[in-house]
Amino acid sequence: MNRRRVALVGVTGYGGVHFKHLRALAEAGECKFAAAAVVNPEHPDAAGPLAWLRANGAAVYRTAEELFAAEKGRIDLVCLPVGIASHEPLVAAALAAGADVLVEKPAAGCTAAVDRMIDAERAAAPRRVFVGFQHVWAPETRQIMQILASGTLGAPLRIASTGIWPRGDAYYQRNSWAARLAAPDGTPVRDSPVNNAFAHYLNLCLLYAGASAGEFGAPAAPTAVEGALFRARPGIETFDTCLLRFGTDSGVPVDIAFSHAAERNAHPRIHVKCERGDVRWAHDGPWEVRAADGRVLASGTAAPPHAAMFRAVIAQSREGTAAQVGGIAPHGCSLSMARAQVLAVELLTETLPVRPLEHDAIRRDNCGQWIVPGIEEAFDRFFENGTSAIPEWK
Repeated sequence: MNRRRVALVGVTGYGGVHFKHLRALAEAGECKFAAAAVVNPEHPDAAGPLAWLRANGAAVYRTAEELFAAEKGRIDLVCLPVGIASHEPLVAAALAAGADVLVEKPAAGCTAAVDRMIDAERAAAPRRVFVGFQHVWAPETRQIMQILASGTLGAPLRIASTGIWPRGDAYYQRNSWAARLAAPDGTPVRDSPVNNAFAHYLNLCLLYAGASAGEFGAPAAPTAVEGALFRARPGIETFDTCLLRFGTDSGVPVDIAFSHAAERNAHPRIHVKCERGDVRWAHDGPWEVRAADGRVLASGTAAPPHAAMFRAVIAQSREGTAAQVGGIAPHGCSLSMARAQVLAVELLTETLPVRPLEHDAIRRDNCGQWIVPGIEEAFDRFFENGTSAIPEWK
């Protein structure tokens, strides 16, 4: 059996998630975990991965550059769970080393960087780049897109998504670019709920807006944005709460409301309202497609999609199953697909000011959490009614 040879850059932080899934696939015989760059071997969380890598014959390097130089032409897939500012240079280096690439979301901090990566991908053909929007690999996502593209539900009227995941001091102290517009070297990152934790759900909304226009797998491009960006946490550069409406080139409005400034989780949800029915989806919960007469056309439970993503990327590596380089992979998220989410973040950053909320937010001392009063109710109203429900927090 010709097992795909896989390498990983980083094993701590979110790299630990990549390590866990690659280890499981390697132990199941579905790939060869051939090499890793362990950039901070002194970190307590690196001890376990390092021991496993050495015990299983994987080459261990201190930097990505050392890995690419030593393993050039010998690796089928490189996984890059690295900071946003490192995406472009490491993608280019991995492609030059002869590997396909799975890079974490978002694709980059600006569309110019995405476009340069697409150019690098074309130049490295048939090597390809996949973006770690794992929900795109989920079977229910493909099924929902197929139903929307078929016209069964008629024209979409509105797509909405909301989500609340509280984040305390540790989250904002995790690296040098958290909640910043740029990394210390000036590379755009535009870190915020929309470009990090909740980027997945904005990406899904844009995909559904594109599918509903009959373009299966091609997301709608945002063309305008209105709404509000709020900053409850002092000292951050971007925002921790937003209520937004995007206009799109498919004509479908996309409404999103996300926040890290609350006391309780309210997991992400998506509603696609159409002329003859609707789609409702919940993170790690139930989903259904229902016709206007009440018939359930499809339904299920959204399972965590990470394992499916890693398995699919490994299977596609070096097999030529993508439609075209820089285009739309039949199973997964290409750079071109991920570009719409980056464009949305670019647009809102350049269009809307951030409104500070320091005087209304409440600090919860035991975990450094900032809370916007009444946010859960405001988000519920927004989910059902759209931009008219934006509260006038001061």
